[in-house]
Amino acid sequence: MQVPPGQPTVPGISGPPVLGPGASLGVPIDPYAPGTQGFAPGYPPPGYGQPGMGYQPYQPQYGYPPPSYGVPNYGTPNYGTPNYGAPNYNGGQPQGVFGGYSPYANTNDWLNQFENGRYLRVVQEVHYRHTWLEGSESAEVDVHDAEIGFTLNWPNFLGSGEPLQLSPTFIFHFWDGPQPPSAADLPSRAYSAFLAAAWSTPTNQNFGGEIVSSVGVYTDFNTFTTKSLRVKGSGLGWVRLTPNMTAKFGVSYLNRLDVKLFPAAGLFWEPTDRWNLELFFPSPKISYKLQQIGNTELTGYVTAGYGGDSWTIQRTAGFSDQIDLIDIRVLAGIEFVGFRGLRGFFEAGYAFDRELLYRATPAQSIRLSDSAILRAGFLF
Repeated sequence: MQVPPGQPTVPGISGPPVLGPGASLGVPIDPYAPGTQGFAPGYPPPGYGQPGMGYQPYQPQYGYPPPSYGVPNYGTPNYGTPNYGAPNYNGGQPQGVFGGYSPYANTNDWLNQFENGRYLRVVQEVHYRHTWLEGSESAEVDVHDAEIGFTLNWPNFLGSGEPLQLSPTFIFHFWDGPQPPSAADLPSRAYSAFLAAAWSTPTNQNFGGEIVSSVGVYTDFNTFTTKSLRVKGSGLGWVRLTPNMTAKFGVSYLNRLDVKLFPAAGLFWEPTDRWNLELFFPSPKISYKLQQIGNTELTGYVTAGYGGDSWTIQRTAGFSDQIDLIDIRVLAGIEFVGFRGLRGFFEAGYAFDRELLYRATPAQSIRLSDSAILRAGFLF
């Protein structure tokens, strides 16, 4: 794992998250390390990555949320501040692609406080990610999720020596199904709009902690209730066992109908320069750095995680309800880091144990058919 010059590293921890494959807020990742899977937190569940929780290259999956930060490093790609995270967090002030140039000449301008980020600019880690789950029969739901977001990096937050990362994220959800004769119904679209924040204690210590949280609106915008506004996040402690191994433990708060809070724990181990093992529940990931092609670094990986989220919607009968659309995912993919730090990923896998759950009419909840899943994204 490559880290900015002079910056210590802790496996699975690289400073504040970037949300982000796999997920919405999650477990920390290294935003500077080739082969990370996260974008910015939205953070996505355990692990960083982000912005839903769980695994996410470009981790919001707590949005990953955050999948785990450490964000998909769609939270380190966990793309994920937040792995949602995603999107591991490493501090540092590396030279950006624009060298020492700053568009802000006024040293008293508050925008200058963001200049020491990766690209020496206010808006960082701009990302787009698209997820597709196939579904065409009566007991299926075809899903297209289009996610856009970026990260703001505030260096040396409260004098801690580590930055605070803020990641606004917006996700368009397009749904088709379920079809009759099922009594279940969904609107054609819904939206997730949230702000994720991630911070870690100094990573040059033998122990510490990290916090990822997000607040946002999850609705079809035809109905708005107190359930439309949701808070999600994770709190993890970490202990460096060896120079190449770190243990993490804590809790993840998904705030869904089916699951509110569950434990998160595991080991982050880098046995060699090529292997990176994130043996972390609920968003494990094993990655291997492949042969470099030209100036492009490639990393192959396999991962798993808890997908989906919760929204308030208007039913066809005219009343408001809250639904969970959830699944468990197993994916294999490839990440690349190319010209001027452009990062991206493509992955394919299988989604099973899919469910559509209702709050107001739980008897109409249904199990959905298993599905193929494709995901792709890029970050710059």
